[in-house]
Amino acid sequence: MKREAIVAYSFGGSVDRPGPSNIAFGNIINRLVDETQSQKYTVVVQDFIQFCVNEKPDLVVGDGEYISTQRITSEFEIFLEEEGISNVLLIAHPFLHFVQCKRLLEKRGFAVQRVKTGWIPFDPDCENWWVRGPLHLLLYALLQIAFGRQDR
Repeated sequence: MKREAIVAYSFGGSVDRPGPSNIAFGNIINRLVDETQSQKYTVVVQDFIQFCVNEKPDLVVGDGEYISTQRITSEFEIFLEEEGISNVLLIAHPFLHFVQCKRLLEKRGFAVQRVKTGWIPFDPDCENWWVRGPLHLLLYALLQIAFGRQDR
C-alpha cells in the first residue's frame, strides 16, 4: 500500500493550455516518480497538471473552473484519508501559494514535506489576474487579508 502522496496544486492555466507553472509542476512530478521506481507514490493533482504528467494521477480535482485552494484541499483530504495516507510531498507555487497550501494541509492533520521546485514561472496569459506575476499575487493576498478569503 502506498503510504505517501505527491500533492500538487495548479497555478494558472486554462482550458486550452496548462500554463507554464503547471508544466513545470508536471516535470517535477515526472522526475520524482522516475527517481523512485522502487517506491510508488499516490499522486493527487489539481486539474491542469494532469495533462503534464507521464502517468495518470490517482486523483484529479477540478475541471478547469476556478476552485479555491480551500475547496481543493478538502477534496484532497477526503481521498487521502480514504487511502490511509497522512504523509504528503507538497508541490505548489513557491511564492505565497505554497505557504497557504502547507498551512491548510497541516491544519487537516497531514505531515507535509516540501518538494524543492526551484524557480517556477507565473502565467502572464491566464484569465485569473492574480497568477500573472508576483505583484499581482501579492495584491491578491493583501485583498484576501483585508476583505476575507472568498471560498467559491
